[in-house]
Amino acid sequence: MVNIGFILQVCPLHSTDQPSTEATSGTKQLPFAQPHHYAIDGTLIDRSRYNRHSLVLDHYEIQEADGLQFDIPINRAIYTLVVQHTGEMTISSTPDANAIRFSSGYCGMVYCTPGNYTITLGSKYQHIDLLGIDFLFIEILYEEFELLQAFVEQDKTSGIHSMPLMEMDKVFIRKLAHLLYPEVSRAKDYNSHLLQYLPGIVSAYKGLVHGKDQRSYDAQKLEEICQYIRQELHEHCTTPPIEVIANNAFISHDKLGKLFEQFHMTPKQYIQQEKMKLIAAYLLDSHKSISALADQFGFSDSNSLIKSFKSVHGISPGAYRTQNRL
Repeated sequence: MVNIGFILQVCPLHSTDQPSTEATSGTKQLPFAQPHHYAIDGTLIDRSRYNRHSLVLDHYEIQEADGLQFDIPINRAIYTLVVQHTGEMTISSTPDANAIRFSSGYCGMVYCTPGNYTITLGSKYQHIDLLGIDFLFIEILYEEFELLQAFVEQDKTSGIHSMPLMEMDKVFIRKLAHLLYPEVSRAKDYNSHLLQYLPGIVSAYKGLVHGKDQRSYDAQKLEEICQYIRQELHEHCTTPPIEVIANNAFISHDKLGKLFEQFHMTPKQYIQQEKMKLIAAYLLDSHKSISALADQFGFSDSNSLIKSFKSVHGISPGAYRTQNRL
């Protein structure tokens, strides 16, 4: 019996499997993963597996695999992002004979209900990454991905189901490599890294589905962050710390800074600019004093507000109110 997936108990047809003591040369292991090496009827399988509750990763490099076939009973349903770097793989369900075929350079999100399946490897060399995502986590990921949300919510009572299989681009491949192989020294740091950057690879897949490039991703992400900042200011007259804003957007602090380079300013400068715009509106639409506005918007005193206001609008709050009020 060979474990070849997160939940896949694999029985090769017409063969017996024996663990191999040596890894195939040139294989790459996932950080902090469990390595497995098997020889099955002349087929060499190198696998590394990382399992941490809401996310399970499997990396496979298989040689002499052409025509190898596996029976698979799946015990529990799971969403899986399948990445077929090289080779060809077909996953088919029985008895309805639904099948999904992955070609070299393609990826796609699949969902298998509990049941019996067959995997057929259709070429000599296989390089495959599987990312199994828990349902509770996938619910968070689909909030801004309507097609993924529809896929999760559709009726899937039996068999195998798939979102569009897409040819990978450089953006997707780069983000996948960054997700799987960061420079971290501790397992808990790797786990935190995976949870932080998994949305990025799902976003890259979304881009493939919708035909967007990295520039489109960044523009959309920046607009979402700006909208969030404006909403927080309107509702609370302040914003969460920069680190919280980055975490809410599922990006790093450094990435947040790079996004705002499009505006030729830092995130803090943008927040200050938007805060001054809102204060300017209060000056014209209310009779609140400068001192009251300073307290409302979290300034230490009136002078601090006046200095910040002048840096954006070029005049003091009092002068702005006098010049622009009808």
